[in-house]
Amino acid sequence: MVALFKEFLGTEESGGSASGTTFSSSKAQPYHYVVRDTEQKGLCLQDGHLVAITLQGANAAQEEPISVVPNRHLELARCPLILGIRGGTQALSCGTGPQPQLQLKEVKLLDLFHREVEETTPYTFYKTYGGTTHTFEAAAFPGHFLSTAPGSGEPLALSPPPAATAFYLAPAQETLSPGKGAAPVGGGGSTPGRGGAAPVGGGGSTRGGGRQAPVGGGGSTRGWGEHPWGAGGGLCTE
Repeated sequence: MVALFKEFLGTEESGGSASGTTFSSSKAQPYHYVVRDTEQKGLCLQDGHLVAITLQGANAAQEEPISVVPNRHLELARCPLILGIRGGTQALSCGTGPQPQLQLKEVKLLDLFHREVEETTPYTFYKTYGGTTHTFEAAAFPGHFLSTAPGSGEPLALSPPPAATAFYLAPAQETLSPGKGAAPVGGGGSTPGRGGAAPVGGGGSTRGGGRQAPVGGGGSTRGWGEHPWGAGGGLCTE
């Protein structure tokens, strides 16, 4: 996530917040990623809720990528991400009540990026990389993580361990316009647009300045269980 944070905040510092940061680019856009649980269930939008389904046949076209921007107010070393869907036009909220309630809100991620900490915390998740998978802990409800149920077609939830809280994460193949579904993962040769992450696998792709590096460069194809960004130091490397 180094490129994302550097583009929005102009910093690679490993601690503290960036509330007083002079933002590096007024043209910074959300980055987009495809998320799957360890059973390879992907996220789809059904009746206004994100559900995890087994992707096969026609279901594959329904896969909904997540969009992310940094939360500049919270501790950067913990990789605080404001999450959403539909190219960043809807945000994923944990709610503001005494108990977490996962729901989608009609608010743009870029608008939330500029708001104060009290407004952005319910939409923020700390992303942790565990070697092959990632977890997303709700900033407003410590100890509660994005999770999926064992069966297909169940809503994405917020749960404490030992629920299924581990996810594979890979850059979406192309920049997503609002309301557009996920592009298939894999296949090189495409050119990510502004705000998009590089395609998974396939060397030889072209990316704009400051974009995320392509995964599995040099023509290799990287599997879901592998590290989707490659090695490197600094902020939110994993």
